[in-house]
Amino acid sequence: ADFLSQNLSALLFEPVWTRLKAAQKEGHHVLILSSSPDFLVSEIAHCLAVDRWKATSYEVNRQGVYETISQVIGGEDKARYVSEIAKQLSIPLSAVTAYSDSLLDMPLLTIVGEAVCVAPNAQLRRICKQNKWEIIH
Repeated sequence: ADFLSQNLSALLFEPVWTRLKAAQKEGHHVLILSSSPDFLVSEIAHCLAVDRWKATSYEVNRQGVYETISQVIGGEDKARYVSEIAKQLSIPLSAVTAYSDSLLDMPLLTIVGEAVCVAPNAQLRRICKQNKWEIIH
């Protein structure tokens, strides 16, 4: 946690970091959804003051050592979670913006009103251009 609190802002991609802060300031509901390990994502979410997050769950053994992955959060899971949260908050999916750097998040990107691709690879960049989605480099 100390490492993150001291270094996270330097590790973040500035255009996305700026948008995150602006969204929070405007009172938007911000979620972090990641296939990365939950023990990392929870700390990042805390440092960024993001209350809602979901990530891949790891189980620990009796010695406290991470042993197995109990739930991987993939693109379909992200799409389902965003749909559930939007419904709970009475927010139409057309009013949701999703940021992603992965082709694996296509299920999420295709259900939201605004998809933003962050430093996409060539294949995702083509899809972004076809769909007129914003690209942040």
